[in-house]
Amino acid sequence: MMTRLLFCLCKAIAVCAGLAGPAAAQVPGPLELIQARDFDGARAALDAQNASPLDRRFAEALIAQSTGDRLRAIAELREILRVRPDLVAPRRILASLLAQTGQYGAAEFQYRQLVELDPNTDNRSAYNRALRTLFARKPFGFTASGAIVPSTNINRGTATEIFPTDFGDFIIDEDNLGQTGIGLSLDLGVFRRFELPGGRRLQLDAKTALIVYDKAQFNQHSFTLRATLSDARDGKSYSVAPEISRAYLAGERYYDRVALALARGWTLNPKTALILRAQGEYRDYTTSDSLTGPRYELGAEVRRRLDPRTSLTGSLAYKIGNTESPAFQYDGIELGVRANRAFENGIQLGLGLSYETRPYRGDFTGLTFARQDNITALDVSVFNDKWTFQGAAPTYSCKLTWAQSNVAFYDYTVQECSIGFTRNF
Repeated sequence: MMTRLLFCLCKAIAVCAGLAGPAAAQVPGPLELIQARDFDGARAALDAQNASPLDRRFAEALIAQSTGDRLRAIAELREILRVRPDLVAPRRILASLLAQTGQYGAAEFQYRQLVELDPNTDNRSAYNRALRTLFARKPFGFTASGAIVPSTNINRGTATEIFPTDFGDFIIDEDNLGQTGIGLSLDLGVFRRFELPGGRRLQLDAKTALIVYDKAQFNQHSFTLRATLSDARDGKSYSVAPEISRAYLAGERYYDRVALALARGWTLNPKTALILRAQGEYRDYTTSDSLTGPRYELGAEVRRRLDPRTSLTGSLAYKIGNTESPAFQYDGIELGVRANRAFENGIQLGLGLSYETRPYRGDFTGLTFARQDNITALDVSVFNDKWTFQGAAPTYSCKLTWAQSNVAFYDYTVQECSIGFTRNF
């Protein structure tokens, strides 16, 4: 049960009416005492009420805010949300304080969380107005992230050394066998945002990504340009995002990509959201015409908040590949589930499981049957914003992938982890 101090919002500073004490009380409650700057009296009133630790921390946040110590207020409010991430009142104050201290990226995150958490339509409209104000204050920005990526199979090569065909058995080249290694990745991005009439937003992004291994033939880098038109209001949202990119492998141009992604979302109730996605892309490979061609994907995702600190997401996707070679054309189905849990000590844990079956249409080269892949992936991620370095919080993630195929080249297993930092400027 929510504590008295945080039970509902007050008009002035979005705190609980319980903080002010019963309406008929003759003695001032903690809220009135804080507003009168009698902070010791407010603490004594909380003692008399046998207030919970959460109420006391909230009162300390309000006291810090009243004395102008906004950084301490922010710290207190973050601690409250680690325990009760579902509470709207402290998150609203936190979002406002973050914006006042110029932490626009963090403030944007909190306001977006409020749009999801607060069932009040008028409040959601206010949060969207606050977001537009943030975008006007910071219409452009820069992001940088880096990571160490140890992998048991950096090239997704097979562990099978012999490739049996209708023409005999062939020894698989060493470059097509699984290679272990440690990669260093770096992503750099810039964005520019525009507020459009009717509450719509346009964001332009430019990004470059690089991953370098001790085996230079597996080094990769790419360049991407994206424009995203989006709108979110009254529990509904949509986005349209065209994108172009170019990828390089071992310093040589690998493929060019043109894509369009569409998304439509609905908030079904305060705990449940539905998102439908559609994407089409065309890849032009320079090394193999057989891989060139369009690819399509249709997907649905349901997100459910099970309790204040736990959420569950289920997804279904249908994938189509219409490459020039029938041997690489496919119709695939992927199922996925993901659970996220926030703990009181600040740790945020994510666990995901997915399974994809991908039958191909044409016979594979040298074989009298079509390729069939079944891919299972398990991933886990850990994040804690208490663990910071120069303003950046690290994320730890690991993923285990089993790819089973009736064609030896594509039968592989990979365990890959990442220890990375991301910083917004």
